Amino acid sequence: MKIRICKNLVLLIGVCATHSAVGDEGDYSLSGVRLGESYEAVEKLLRESCSELQSEIVAPVSFPLASESEQHIFCKNLGEGGQIAVTFADGKAVHIYGKDLSESDISRPDAEPNIAFGYQIDPGGLFWRNAAESTVTLVTADGRHPNLFLWKNPRLEEPVDQPKPAALSTKGLPSILDFGTSIELLMPLFESSCDPLLVHDLEPSLPSSPTTQVQLDCFNQHFLGFPRKIEAVFGDGILELAWILTAKQEEERIRVILTETFGSPARSTENWEMYSEGTVYLRKDKPEVLAVSENLAPFYMTQSGE
Repeated sequence: MKIRICKNLVLLIGVCATHSAVGDEGDYSLSGVRLGESYEAVEKLLRESCSELQSEIVAPVSFPLASESEQHIFCKNLGEGGQIAVTFADGKAVHIYGKDLSESDISRPDAEPNIAFGYQIDPGGLFWRNAAESTVTLVTADGRHPNLFLWKNPRLEEPVDQPKPAALSTKGLPSILDFGTSIELLMPLFESSCDPLLVHDLEPSLPSSPTTQVQLDCFNQHFLGFPRKIEAVFGDGILELAWILTAKQEEERIRVILTETFGSPARSTENWEMYSEGTVYLRKDKPEVLAVSENLAPFYMTQSGE
């Protein structure tokens, strides 16, 4: 799905994702399950309403919000026929995904939702409903930066034993990140591998001083062990930069992957670690991985040394 959006919609999403205006995590629940609850409490609750409850422990851990442990509990025949999958990071529920739930299964404060790319979003960004797909997602505050509100737990979507393969280039990056290539050539690849794909025009800000700047927001692109949001930036129609959004809890795992792929960092400061001759960076003040073209590498090498 490709959607061209305006700057105002980008700002709307940012507001929803960073400011809590109505309610907190405890004010929302799906089938009685609330964010922050323990696995034991959720299992006990769901056993009362689910005819066939299943669970899975994932090792090694891959969920962005998990540092030490990851576990899922899911039910495909809940109450009146709905489904629910709860993801636990280090023992606490951090993501709750429901399908075909009845209104009686959904508890939330009375608030006028915002609307963005097909979702009804409560102020604060904790609650995301896609009416067309009959899905509802609850996600913790720190899950919004890596865009986990758009992640669909595959335990309700597809067989667990059929994960999507990571499409990497010979440079160790997602194949869609072919720096120096035009947006016309890359767009078919983005369209076929991103779900959804958002396109929006920006005021030029790249250090290469382009006259036009376009950003493609690619969701659910597998990289660094999990489906990611990648923000690919084109200057004058050429791919120059990409932000890959991550979470603080997975920083050490990502460091290991980057080191295995690109070798030890050539430079490490309080906020940055530099790899691959200045074209790949682990950002530590804000959880992200930055990849840039060889054209922009000299600028970011200087910036990351500050």
